[in-house]
Amino acid sequence: MSAQEEHNEHQLTTYDIFRETSEGASKLSRLCIDLKNKNVAYYCEVTADHVAIHRGDSNGPVIATAASFEGKDGITDIEMTELGATVPIRHKHHTLPMTHGSTYFRADGKQYRWKKHEQLVDEDTGTVLAVFYPARGSPHLGSLHITPAGEKLRDLAVITALVDQERSDEKKWKVKGFRSRH
Repeated sequence: MSAQEEHNEHQLTTYDIFRETSEGASKLSRLCIDLKNKNVAYYCEVTADHVAIHRGDSNGPVIATAASFEGKDGITDIEMTELGATVPIRHKHHTLPMTHGSTYFRADGKQYRWKKHEQLVDEDTGTVLAVFYPARGSPHLGSLHITPAGEKLRDLAVITALVDQERSDEKKWKVKGFRSRH
């Protein structure tokens, strides 16, 4: 790694994302651990009815909500409770085996896309705002890196990444023929 790459690596906000494994918790809930301070930065609670994103742990304030299952035409409305705004995101699932879909949304008049569930890109400039590196083991789901360019959209990047993961999981369950995960 070059000195510049190492410097840029230290500029990233990085979260490790885990499935909740504590006794009595929903197996579908997710924790986002801030790697700098080792605290729970976000908590994603998934129930049969809704997805709720908390700032901090499960006792923190809810900053976003969405219905548990994908809406009409692959659109999910995320209610950003702190902002008093709704961000509709459109999931375009893959149609071929071994390929990944994308998720699109608009915020503040700009178009964004989660490419293959791994890169959040500003569609106007092509700038990468966040990168998700999936892990191959459970309960660790992967690491989410917010780039310096994406820092202003950190909450939105984390929230849309968590909802995108949930929608991807729903699709996998549907393909496997399960009626309900709850």
